[in-house]
Amino acid sequence: MELHGTKASILIEDGRVRQKPAGGEWEEVKLPERLSMPMEQWASAIEEGYQPSIGKRDAVLLTLINEAAAESHRSGCKVELDNIRNA
Repeated sequence: MELHGTKASILIEDGRVRQKPAGGEWEEVKLPERLSMPMEQWASAIEEGYQPSIGKRDAVLLTLINEAAAESHRSGCKVELDNIRNA
């Protein structure tokens, strides 16, 4: 999977994650330790008073990205997130 932004690109391929700053070279990225899944965090928040790292804004942004990816697949074109957000 490739993600391209105005400041950098990210490439996930063969279990590796690499990034390339605009005008720079590809470099491998060491990812932080995996967080608990959202449902696990939600259950821990209820049972143990744990503060989830994932909030409402994260859910909204994830939905926005998923909608943009689906539209890009359907249309075969690049989709700007603002076009999805303002639809």
